[in-house]
Amino acid sequence: MYKDINKRQLFDNVNLGFEFEFFSPLSRQELSEKMSKVLKKRVHWTDQYHSDMPVAENDFKIEPDFSGGFKMNELVTGVMPYNEAIHVLFKVFNFINEHAFTSERTGIHINISFNENELGLKERLQNLNVFKYILNLNEAKIFEMWPSAKSRMQKIYKNSVLNIYPKNKFIAETGLNYAYPASPLDFKLPHAKYFGLNFTKLSNNYLEVRYAGGADYQNKKQDTVELINYMAESLYETLKENNSYSVNENRRISEILTRHKTLLTAVKTYESFTKAYPELELYVDLRNDPRIVESNYAAFKEKLFELITTGNLKKGIVNYDTTINRVQIKDAKLKESFSINDVDFINCSIEGEIQNCTLYGCKIRSSHVRESRIITSNDIRYSYLKHCSFDRDGNNRIDLSYIKNEPGTVIYGDLNECIIRSGTVGFNCKVDSKTEFLKELRSDNIEQK
Repeated sequence: MYKDINKRQLFDNVNLGFEFEFFSPLSRQELSEKMSKVLKKRVHWTDQYHSDMPVAENDFKIEPDFSGGFKMNELVTGVMPYNEAIHVLFKVFNFINEHAFTSERTGIHINISFNENELGLKERLQNLNVFKYILNLNEAKIFEMWPSAKSRMQKIYKNSVLNIYPKNKFIAETGLNYAYPASPLDFKLPHAKYFGLNFTKLSNNYLEVRYAGGADYQNKKQDTVELINYMAESLYETLKENNSYSVNENRRISEILTRHKTLLTAVKTYESFTKAYPELELYVDLRNDPRIVESNYAAFKEKLFELITTGNLKKGIVNYDTTINRVQIKDAKLKESFSINDVDFINCSIEGEIQNCTLYGCKIRSSHVRESRIITSNDIRYSYLKHCSFDRDGNNRIDLSYIKNEPGTVIYGDLNECIIRSGTVGFNCKVDSKTEFLKELRSDNIEQK
């Protein structure tokens, strides 16, 4: 509950909904019957994943959540006033302790909305200035309450939201006065659901908070309430001054632009780049002749800027292939990378979000990999793979990961404790007994460990 009586008006107009993920030896029918009695709500059940069964203040549902396998359940509540919702939260936590359990694969999604008119807000939550909100978000405080949000299992869903980059890479060259006021439309913001905050839900006039979860999350009542209170208060404070920027906010915008101006200066010419990044070797068509590199530098300097800013690239070999107009990176380490696209990686260590990339001999951890080619000798763990292709002869090891492919796409690799949402496992692939297939799509030639 909130502690400050002066904030009563705010919390009297806060609405909450929850999605609780958990495992239980009980059937969903048994869970619904017991929960209905405990919660004094009608708790319906279904075995359909992401069912269209509606929920309301007094009508909840239990259904499977395949992100954790066949046996993981999700209790979806309706929207409730703050005080009622907190009581339901505690009752569910107690129920989980008695009849269920949680793991690193489970979490709570908290949906926050307001009665804007009652609070005298001129803006609805769906019009939240996300840029302004992120500028003031104290994510370090959240991670103190929920360190599991930074753990290896959770990063695929909870990448830091504090990655703000200008859409126009050369915006900082126009001068820092641009930041008074800054337009959020000019900055690249995290709108995917794989962050601690799911901003895509704002169109429905609520914000989804995804930081809470992990093993035994049901024992963290106080931390859960503190997270809810912090998010509600911070949203409210932003909405009160949604279309203006304070002196402190403009200072932070200037810091962002100053950082980018420094980076732009460093990559502006081949000469300035070599001085600023002596541990990054540049090649063109596998030749490191300075004259050849310099003559082609303009063609790939924007990609270099992108990799340095959003990928934290500092050391390794970068080759620009003029035939296919594509950058290839070898022996590099990219940590907490953000929106890396259209790059070939060889013998790299990667942690982050990549799309339309090619992977050779890479170490992938806590990453979200989409529409990429996984060729050979890759070691992938704690990651989410979506619509990727796999080389038939590739010797890939994939552990503790979630794979969602087109039904006809063949997955080639040594699979351990994975969850296969869709896709077919290829000939002679090794699959351990803890790997779950959510649909019976395995080929007949899987070698079971």
